[in-house]
Amino acid sequence: TQVAEILGEPAPTNGTFIFMDIAESLQERSFDDFMEACIAEKMLLAPGSAFGKGYETHIRICFTSAPPDVVVEGAKILQRILRG
Repeated sequence: TQVAEILGEPAPTNGTFIFMDIAESLQERSFDDFMEACIAEKMLLAPGSAFGKGYETHIRICFTSAPPDVVVEGAKILQRILRG
């Protein structure tokens, strides 16, 4: 998908979401700080911790939750936030 391409992730083959480890993008900020930056941009993501232990630095992005143009724009915003 275009979303996976924008985020530098492999395109999912059997699903409607990308499960992404953002540990390297956190650097000196906490996961909560990252999520707050997303919320400030009106972007809501599912935190990986909701899917079990060991996924505390993951996010889940559902790319069928909004019209395609909105999701692509969200991926561009997320890419900017990930770069810090």
